[in-house]
Amino acid sequence: MKKDENKTKDELINELMILRQQVTAWESHKAEHKLVEEALEESEERFRVIFNNLRDGLLLADKETKKFLLGNPAIHQMLGYNAEELNRIGISDIHPEQDLPSVLNQFEKLAGRQITVASDIPVRRKDGTLFYADISASFSIVFNGKESVMGVFRDITERKKTEEALRQSEARYRNIFENAAEGIYQSAPDGRYLEVNPAFARMFGYDSPEDLKNDIQDIGKQFYVDPSIREECMRTVQEQDGAIFEVHFRRKDGSTGWLSNNVRAVRDRHGKITHFEGVAEDITEHKRMEEALRESEERYRRLVEFSPETIAVHAEGKIVYINPAGARLLGAANPDELVGKPVQDFIVPDYREIVKTGMQANIEIGATSPLLERRILRLDGKIIDVEVTIMPIDYRKTPAVQVVMRNITDRKRADEELKKAHNELEDRVEERTAELRMVNDQLRLEIAEHQRTQEALKLSETQLRFLSSRLLEAQEEERKRIARELHDSIGQSLAAVKFNVENLLQGEAIRGSEELVKPLAFLVPIIQGAIEEARRIYTGLRPSILDDLGILATISWFCREFRKTFPHIMICEEIGVEEDEIPEHIKIVIFRVLQEALNNIAKYSHADRVSVNLLKALNNIELTIEDNGKGFDLQEVISKNAIEKGLGLTGMWERTELSGGTFHIESPIGRGTSIRASWPSEV
Repeated sequence: MKKDENKTKDELINELMILRQQVTAWESHKAEHKLVEEALEESEERFRVIFNNLRDGLLLADKETKKFLLGNPAIHQMLGYNAEELNRIGISDIHPEQDLPSVLNQFEKLAGRQITVASDIPVRRKDGTLFYADISASFSIVFNGKESVMGVFRDITERKKTEEALRQSEARYRNIFENAAEGIYQSAPDGRYLEVNPAFARMFGYDSPEDLKNDIQDIGKQFYVDPSIREECMRTVQEQDGAIFEVHFRRKDGSTGWLSNNVRAVRDRHGKITHFEGVAEDITEHKRMEEALRESEERYRRLVEFSPETIAVHAEGKIVYINPAGARLLGAANPDELVGKPVQDFIVPDYREIVKTGMQANIEIGATSPLLERRILRLDGKIIDVEVTIMPIDYRKTPAVQVVMRNITDRKRADEELKKAHNELEDRVEERTAELRMVNDQLRLEIAEHQRTQEALKLSETQLRFLSSRLLEAQEEERKRIARELHDSIGQSLAAVKFNVENLLQGEAIRGSEELVKPLAFLVPIIQGAIEEARRIYTGLRPSILDDLGILATISWFCREFRKTFPHIMICEEIGVEEDEIPEHIKIVIFRVLQEALNNIAKYSHADRVSVNLLKALNNIELTIEDNGKGFDLQEVISKNAIEKGLGLTGMWERTELSGGTFHIESPIGRGTSIRASWPSEV
């Protein structure tokens, strides 16, 4: 206090003023702080209102752990989780596993502000269902001491459905546009095509819509046969906003045709025409048919007018049309004299009711009458015979009948004379018939005798083929038996002799006896030769490999043996069939044909190349043997073979046919020989 007392009044006043300023500043700061608090509360209230009522989902996620910290009601509804459940899950729990790497990559980019929106992100609800969302990161904030990212989720499922529906709609429109049978186009007012479909391009002979649009730059000059017609059509379209008209057009190749064109004008909001849209149909064939119909009608009219037959139309009891021939038939100078007259005037009284009833019935049931004979009256009262047919028609929208008549008076007279002559002829024929009957009986007896002779001949031929078949079977059985006996008896005996002689030569008993060793040593090659000869004989009679391993192995073995014997002839074989596909009874026939063919090639053909093929073609087994030899005169060889039944070509032929197959041979001179034998694979 003493210190303050020593201050001057001015100093005290100054201090008081400073103090007042400080108090005022403090009070101002306190007021500002209160305003800030109020603004913050107001801002938080606004954020809370927006946060709670925003239709988009708001989700706050920990930037590091990717766990969710906070979500608004909209995101709870979107995902199906309540606030407590949401705080226990993170990003990996609300996205499909296969999409998670991509989603996490998008999250990092959003957090780092490299992108602002991640589009079309698949999101999985609590119940497992999926929806798609656009996710944007508005800002990074610190929440509860953790750096976080605020994401805004916008459900775009409905938008995607709309986009998909729009895409499908556009696809359907494009499919209709591309595949429509009619031509569809858009054209500019200046005469260019803006868009055309393939059908429209084909109408004009272009391979594609692009070719047409690039080529046609002036529709009037290049498309219309008469360019002025387009100007007239465009004026009509502009006045009426649309029109349908027929166009005579020119194709790319210069040919012309007709088009039905349904076109409308498309305007902008100011009413200005922006372009034209149209649907076109090629009616060239229709126009041609119309022209053909007109020509046909004209030809029919001329045919009727100049027909020698009477052609008339009857309606409502009167003649409404008759041709000149009909006028002449009824005794009129021209058709006009008869038109309008009742038809009953020209029918003899006895037939009037019948004719009237018949015409009415033709109209009612719509049927054409059969050809009838009637008697009619001419204008001069003369009665003539006619042949008539009646058919129902529509004449100027009125039920009517068309009558076609022919004068048969002269023919009826001729028929009477012919009938008389016929009766006379019948009498003469009766007499002649009696004579011919006797001759016929004699011929019948001769024919019966001839038929008996033919039947006996067929029976004899059948028996002969049966005996031939049995003879071949017996030959094969005998060959088989002899071959087996040669193999089992002579072959084994010779082998035993050879074995014993060789044992003697190696034994101690005769060593040192020169007079015994030499003869025995001389016998060994002779015995071996006899063994080889016996093997050749029983193999030629019937190779045991055929019975042991089958025809396929036999063919391969025989071809190898053939190569050894004739090394200068190259032989190629092709087998295209399985063993069990070949009927058992034809295997020996196949071998005999092959054996005989290769023997003939070696003896006579001078060939150096042979091909042997055994294949299955469709339902047949085919054996083909071809060589490049000199060929031969087939007729001469066959005639020669005919003398030696069972040998050579004739033998192969007979074996094949008797076993149920067919045999064919070609041998042009100088161009080799081809033998083909074929059997059904199923018998």
